[in-house]
Amino acid sequence: RRRMLASASTARLLAKSVRAESEYGFLAGLLHDIGELVLLERCALEGLVTAATWENHAEAELVRERISAHHTAVGSTLCRSWKLPTGVIDAAQFHHDYRSGGKNPLAAHLVAASDVLCAYVLPAATPPTPPAGAPPVLLELGPPAARIDGSVQPARPAAAPRTGPQAPHPAPPPRPA
Repeated sequence: RRRMLASASTARLLAKSVRAESEYGFLAGLLHDIGELVLLERCALEGLVTAATWENHAEAELVRERISAHHTAVGSTLCRSWKLPTGVIDAAQFHHDYRSGGKNPLAAHLVAASDVLCAYVLPAATPPTPPAGAPPVLLELGPPAARIDGSVQPARPAAAPRTGPQAPHPAPPPRPA
């Protein structure tokens, strides 16, 4: 959840920095890895992934590898079936290869860049040693270094773990008799 929110917040802020539609960046950042969640849930429901699977390092790595290999196709198919904007579909499908097919969909590029910036945003992550503006995906996107830093700092609260008392969830309304 934290990674999804960090990616969404960072993509929104990056979109603003390159003067693109920021909410569009947020939605693309939020949903680009939805295929991972769906595949994992399906595997768990079918009994293909259990607690024992995660305890076995080799099996867990194989599951992660297979989910990684197929999550873009599943995610883009879901986004298409939900009739989401083309950019969100492109982000789900091409965020690992935003230059695919010789084109460069902006939403996929924003999400690829936000994935890199998540290493600087997530609280448990150790930020890489090069500055946040150094990776090629960010250099190609084009925001100045100050704007990249301005995308990292405000995204941190979205990825921060919740502390203190949590507001209770409202009770569901009573069902009619």
